[in-house]
Amino acid sequence: MVLQSYQLTNLDERLEMEARGNGIILAQLQYSYHRTTMRDDLPFYCTKEVRELHSGNRLQLDLCCNYTKPDSRSNMAVAEIDALSGFRFDGDQLGNLMDIGDLQRAELDKEDTRMNLYFNPIGSTPVCLSLYSDMVYQISEQKPAQVVLFDYYDPEQQVKTTYMVKQTRSLQDACPECWPMIDLNEKSSGIPSMRAEACSTITDIRLHVIIAFALLISIVRL
Repeated sequence: MVLQSYQLTNLDERLEMEARGNGIILAQLQYSYHRTTMRDDLPFYCTKEVRELHSGNRLQLDLCCNYTKPDSRSNMAVAEIDALSGFRFDGDQLGNLMDIGDLQRAELDKEDTRMNLYFNPIGSTPVCLSLYSDMVYQISEQKPAQVVLFDYYDPEQQVKTTYMVKQTRSLQDACPECWPMIDLNEKSSGIPSMRAEACSTITDIRLHVIIAFALLISIVRL
């Protein structure tokens, strides 16, 4: 039995297989994927919702988190929230966040692409807030951004989650001027002219070579 295998890098298109010969053939398809596992004993629980404002140029992240252990409160907690690629958090909104009772401090890091939030001990009642970020440049095929909430004195007590926009933009949608529309008539008519220009250039080069060679012969004879 001869085993032949082929690794597929993209399963978005239709897959066709063809075999020739006599006998029995066995075709097998294997696939694997990675999935973030959630423990049942996570100390925190967070819900999030992303709203696109101003045609997607501004994002509103609504975040609510609470402590999962009943009749108990956490130690001081810290949240590290990354902005989506191409976005930066709105620093003018930091003052509004301080109106939240359980929030001690809010600061921006990594050129305003990360928000650090310091909370008082969190209980079972969710602490909710809204974070705003603005687009500074367009990104195609955007990947999710991470949110981490952990106990300040015991960082291993943490929860990790991600958020992203509902629809990611393709490269052509993110930069339409990078993909100009080509007129087929202009494209077809331009090919003969390009060939004519190339032939003319080659003819000129040959003519210059012949003239130079003739002048060289004349000089040698003299």
